[in-house]
Amino acid sequence: MSTKPSILVIDDDRIAQQVIAQCLEKNGFRVSCAPDGESGLAQLTDNSIDAVITDYMMPKLDGIGLLKNMKEKPIAVPLIMMTAHGSIPSAVHAMRLGAADYLTKPVTTPMS
Repeated sequence: MSTKPSILVIDDDRIAQQVIAQCLEKNGFRVSCAPDGESGLAQLTDNSIDAVITDYMMPKLDGIGLLKNMKEKPIAVPLIMMTAHGSIPSAVHAMRLGAADYLTKPVTTPMS
């Protein structure tokens, strides 16, 4: 019996968080959510998470801060950074810190 891969969606935009979560669940993933990097980091240390999708700009702990904390812990989980305020320098920064990918919002997908 195989278990579904688990993805943690971290975004302070509740609607974006719910849309991403629903799309992932519809495609066979287990999804948990967090409204900011701080509570997302707590879930990462407490649960078995296979991947993270996080917003770049959030209160308390932003996506870059989350990525740095994951690296320090170390929490070896792939992280996909997404943002509505994308730029080449921020993408390069996130990727150099270890982000698996960097997406700009709105994210369009054939998964829907």
